[in-house]
Amino acid sequence: AEQGRALGTNQSLQTGAEGASGLAGGGLAAISTALPLPVMGALALLGSALLARPAARAAAAPAAAQAGTRAGARTRRENVIAPSSSEP
Repeated sequence: AEQGRALGTNQSLQTGAEGASGLAGGGLAAISTALPLPVMGALALLGSALLARPAARAAAAPAAAQAGTRAGARTRRENVIAPSSSEP
């Protein structure tokens, strides 16, 4: 369920970004046909730089660590429950 929610959110954001870039590109082309490509290229580079920052990587790390913690917690619970369930 969590994976489906994440994929749906990602798809919604991607669709919104594509629509916004089309509208912005059309607006820039109305001003000058030479504007859309360099402006959108600069925005893409800016977005890449923001994602490459150490703070962005650190923000993504807790999600991966949390997934590992949940799996580890299940294993510990199973280890605790198993001995008590084997007693008569």
